[in-house]
Amino acid sequence: RGDDDYMQDFVDMTDPLIHDRRNISPEILNGSMSRLQMRGRLRMLQQLFSHLERGYEKYFAQKGVRKVHVPNIVSTIGACENWRTLFKINHPSSFFHLLTQTGQLFLEAALVDDASVWCLTKSFRKEEVEDDRHLCEFHLLEIEGAFTFQELLNHMRSLLRSMLVEVIDSRSRELELGLGINLSYIDKCVMNDVLA
Repeated sequence: RGDDDYMQDFVDMTDPLIHDRRNISPEILNGSMSRLQMRGRLRMLQQLFSHLERGYEKYFAQKGVRKVHVPNIVSTIGACENWRTLFKINHPSSFFHLLTQTGQLFLEAALVDDASVWCLTKSFRKEEVEDDRHLCEFHLLEIEGAFTFQELLNHMRSLLRSMLVEVIDSRSRELELGLGINLSYIDKCVMNDVLA
């Protein structure tokens, strides 16, 4: 069998009509986006992620918040609110292993040595439908510490501001046009203390 045959098996696995895919560009779904356009879009998304990553890493470094590495394969300690949305790993070596949804308990354990910690992990959710509010996989940025509610809000606002400043400072016309990011609007929000 050729590579195309295997790819067709993959394409035929799921009928796209049974899922709500509002988060996917119509050009991708209907096949009208060329490979060159897809590569360009992926490159722009990677640039955007790099700017955002620089923003949160700078913020945490300035605040002395230590990074903690957490596993992606866990037992039930990786669950969020609904354990029914956990993905179980079916493998002979796996008695009860799951794909994680949060690193919270690992972060809480790390507080023995540090006043505040953070992690970036993948969160996997077995959602019945995947749309713009229900994702099966996404990056989850978490911070943990002995914060009051107001302190936590201040961290969240300052963290978001730091990430947006990195995007603004990139002044990427390509990101602005290609991904529809309104840099001037973000700039106004940051400069006018909308996030403060």
